[in-house]
Amino acid sequence: MSKVKHVRIQMIEELLKTNKKVFVKELSEYLRVSPETIRRDLDELAQMKLVNRFHGGATLYKKVEKEPVFEQKLQSNSIAKKRIAKEAATRIENGDIIAVDVGSTTVYLF
Repeated sequence: MSKVKHVRIQMIEELLKTNKKVFVKELSEYLRVSPETIRRDLDELAQMKLVNRFHGGATLYKKVEKEPVFEQKLQSNSIAKKRIAKEAATRIENGDIIAVDVGSTTVYLF
């Protein structure tokens, strides 16, 4: 790693410690390098598990916990989930427009 890149990476890490979140555009302007250079730097930091990347930037690394398998969640508290869904269904009238998000409780609505 070149000395310039090493210093740039250190600056990105310091900014992350202070701000918890950085953006490609702002880093590019602040460090006076192209957005592509910043993206490569952030990708490298992500591979080293120092940052979590998102579209347009990064945050300090935090291990992402996987959700339990959907089938397990579906079975957990299924009686209560069925009661909630049944009550919700009584509040939906013919012609209503509703939005239903993904979830183990909303499955019982239908």
